[in-house]
Order: sequence, then structure tokens, then C-alpha cells
Amino acid sequence: MMHSPYTPPNTTLELTSERVLPPHLVRRTSRIVCGFGLFELFAWIVAAYSTDYLYLDLLAIIIAINGTLINSKSCRSFPWTIFLCLFYPIAVTFQTTQVDLTNLATWLPTRNSPFMLLKVLVALGSMLAAASLLQCYIYQNRKHPSLN
Repeated sequence: MMHSPYTPPNTTLELTSERVLPPHLVRRTSRIVCGFGLFELFAWIVAAYSTDYLYLDLLAIIIAINGTLINSKSCRSFPWTIFLCLFYPIAVTFQTTQVDLTNLATWLPTRNSPFMLLKVLVALGSMLAAASLLQCYIYQNRKHPSLN
């Protein structure tokens, strides 16, 4: 019997092999990523009352928005928000070479202080957000044992 090349293929195997994220993983990842973005945005606004500069981070807004958009099928392709999150630890690494880390004023929110304590907290939060996104990507894209 001839099979018509114009008929759609049988997608039952594709539908059963499609892996979606469980709701608890979606909620947790969304909370972590969105929470990190909002923390990064508002922490510097609060810190501006005791330091000399106001720092509004556009990357934090993008990360927070991407955190709210996470659903059960979000991580089929690589989540590029991971690279936005990994910007913060890289920036802290470069900033540690420019300041005196032994000076206590470097770590506290005082005038003319880089407030390294907050920068380190932001870097740790960003690594947590990147790790949770990577966990979702790995979960959603690993192969089923039944398909091997």
C-alpha cells in the first residue's frame, strides 16, 4: 500500500515523548527567577538612600519579566536568561579586583562605597536563578529511558 507523502506523519510517538515541566518545578523556578530580578532592581533603590548613586538595572527588569513567563514548556530550547543571570557573578569578580576587600567600608552601604555585600548577595541570587533555569532545561530535554 502506498503512503501519501502529503499526509501528516503519525505524531503519537512525538506527543508521548514530549516532556513538560511539573507544576512544582515551574512555580519554584518562576519564583526564584522573578524574585531575583525584583530583588536586584529594588535593592539598589533602597541602598541609594545611604550611598551616593541610584542604580536602575534594566537586566533585572528583563529577568523579572522572563521569570513571570515561565510555564511547563518554557525550557525546550536553551533559556538565554541564564546568560543574563551569569552577568552578575562575572561583574562582581571584576569589581573585586578594583576595590580593597579588607576595608570594612567597602562592604557596608556608606557614601562613596561600592557596597560589595549587596553585590555578592546579588551574585549568589543570580547563580541560584541560573541553576534553577538550567535544572528545568535539563529536566525537559533529557531522553526518556523507554525511547533508548
